[in-house]
Amino acid sequence: YFAIDQGLDLVGSRSNFGNVEDLPDGTYKDKWGCIYKPYSAHPLKGPIENEQDLKNYAFPDPDEPALLGNLEELVKKGKGKLAINFHGRVAFMWSVYLMGMDNLLMAMALKPDFMHELFTKVGDVNIRLIKNAISAGADTISLGDDYCANKGPLMSPAMFREFLLPHLKRAVEAIHASGAKCIKHCDGNTWPILQDMINAGVDCVNPLEPVAGMKITEVKAKFGDKVCMMGNIDCAELLCHGTVEEVDETVKQCIRD
Repeated sequence: YFAIDQGLDLVGSRSNFGNVEDLPDGTYKDKWGCIYKPYSAHPLKGPIENEQDLKNYAFPDPDEPALLGNLEELVKKGKGKLAINFHGRVAFMWSVYLMGMDNLLMAMALKPDFMHELFTKVGDVNIRLIKNAISAGADTISLGDDYCANKGPLMSPAMFREFLLPHLKRAVEAIHASGAKCIKHCDGNTWPILQDMINAGVDCVNPLEPVAGMKITEVKAKFGDKVCMMGNIDCAELLCHGTVEEVDETVKQCIRD
């Protein structure tokens, strides 16, 4: 809780789908049924490969209080002192975890009906969880679906607009209807779909990675009257290996820009 006492403007909790079962080989399973190595952020395997798996699959209960992580504690300690953010997702990344990236992207091309159904059901769980977070006191919601790598989106902009943009829009609408603001997090070079994300109604875009060609001066010039910008500080090299002076000067330049 150091952020509350150090003058920061925002503190965050995140969705907690946690470890629900330790497996004999040393891996563990989360509430989505995805299997991980200990301390790994990305699963080894998910439970859905095909349409039959989806029919048989039991989705997590978004009303389970534990899924809100430590949000209740943060609200009690920090509400009114700084913004309370809840970090969740909508349709994409949990679908990736359930299927695997390669399988999912191929299915978007070859089995569109199957993927529309999966994205809708995953989105339903996460949007319900987001509403619960706002009811519990979250002021802002950050949506952490990463659609892009450093050179651009992981799928064509046309496929993004068909499969994923509708779910981003309905999440933003739910956030606004519940009285909160939306921070859209997406790593990588988002230029080909940035206009689409802003048109979806997000209030802020993050992280605007400089190593991926996201220059804040250019984003500001094009979208500065439509959306707040958050980030644009290199977290891969500068914040890990730079000097204090280098970090300070980069942050000051970012603010000037």
